[in-house]
Amino acid sequence: TTPERTWFESTGGGRLALAGKPVPAGSAVEAGIRPEHFIVGEATDAMALKVDVVEPTGSETHVYGTIGADTVRAVFRDRVPVRPGDLLPVSVA
Repeated sequence: TTPERTWFESTGGGRLALAGKPVPAGSAVEAGIRPEHFIVGEATDAMALKVDVVEPTGSETHVYGTIGADTVRAVFRDRVPVRPGDLLPVSVA
């Protein structure tokens, strides 16, 4: 927690800025993120998504992988030029 923001830090090393109520440091919280809310980019709260599978499906790209120890699926509305093994910087919209 900083004076300006409250952060969620995963056990796997991911870090997200939280909106809403401040949470005391060290508190356990659970984050549910919709796959389509991930965005690609180098932001202050970007996390490294280690890509396992890339699945282009028409107008979307589904990317399966891990952020630290957490398994995630991200859905992007456009083509994302990544391959298995790449680290993709993502944050949440």
